[in-house]
Amino acid sequence: MLCETARNSLQLAATRVGVGTCEAGSSPPSHSMIANFYPPEDRATAIFATGANMGILVGFLTGGWISQLHGWRAAFFIAGLPGLLLAVWVRFSLREPPRGHSEARTSEATDQAAPSVWTAFAFMRNRRSLRHIVIGTTLN
Repeated sequence: MLCETARNSLQLAATRVGVGTCEAGSSPPSHSMIANFYPPEDRATAIFATGANMGILVGFLTGGWISQLHGWRAAFFIAGLPGLLLAVWVRFSLREPPRGHSEARTSEATDQAAPSVWTAFAFMRNRRSLRHIVIGTTLN
């Protein structure tokens, strides 16, 4: 919605960078919550990534039409309003389950220390499929 307030291309670019930064920061906690809400055998049914593609579809279908009728500023405002309302609803209604909730772990099992960042990087580096996913996503 802040893109609507931009008065020059530099301000518009800055607001779009802000959008990308905020979206990137929301992905890891979302994946963590999916892992805690759904047991391992059902996690593939959690359609988290589909939301972004559906948003792009709706944005392309309606954004140009709204822009044509009301201007590009209104298109940014109207596109951002549902997300703002959803964010308020999620903030006050969604509660994160305890770590390991979907796997019926006991509290003793969840008190383990998290691995270091370097241990996690080594784990990811040693997985060929994950390396290909990271390369493909980066190129995309």
